[in-house]
Amino acid sequence: DLRAQMRGELKRLHQVDGSTTIYVTHDQLEALSMADRIAVMHLGVLQQVATPIEIFERPANRFVATFIGEPPMNILPSSIQRRGDDVIVMAYGHELVQVPESLRESVLAATGGGIGPVDVGVRAANFRLAEPGESGLPGLVRLREVLGDVALLSVVAGEQRLRVQVPAHLKVAEDEAVSLTPDPQSVHFFDSSTGVALREGASA
Repeated sequence: DLRAQMRGELKRLHQVDGSTTIYVTHDQLEALSMADRIAVMHLGVLQQVATPIEIFERPANRFVATFIGEPPMNILPSSIQRRGDDVIVMAYGHELVQVPESLRESVLAATGGGIGPVDVGVRAANFRLAEPGESGLPGLVRLREVLGDVALLSVVAGEQRLRVQVPAHLKVAEDEAVSLTPDPQSVHFFDSSTGVALREGASA
């Protein structure tokens, strides 16, 4: 409680004084809640400088994506499959999502036209459980944690454990088989070798 109160007091003092303040912290919650702009460092190298919302919604690379946010962003090693004009993301042999049209050029360029791998990032809140008969990534629920009005599921899919946020009232039990599908507009793509985020109309 004292730490939360101090965050509020420091922010109030900053607003009253109006001077530039540099605050160094390893606590991402403090950075997100207090900063006008955040500079993310990794091993002494500056990774990204942006507003808190941009850092969260448009991370510059895979490190920033997994460092900012709780739980960390899920990263799935994936491949690309072309079906006519559509570009489909395949994860562990299953269709995951269709690449949005605005990102097709950069994703295809980063994968050598769809030959190489690509890393796909999905935040826990951007996954949902697929309806019966709907394509998705199959998995097995290993843990269900109720956090008020939401529940956090740990789902083993392929060779990794994913974190998925669902409404707390959703009836899903541990050891239950589920199928996961992400919101196509909230999926992030990263160059698998450099970790750089793939943006609209640009290659890595």
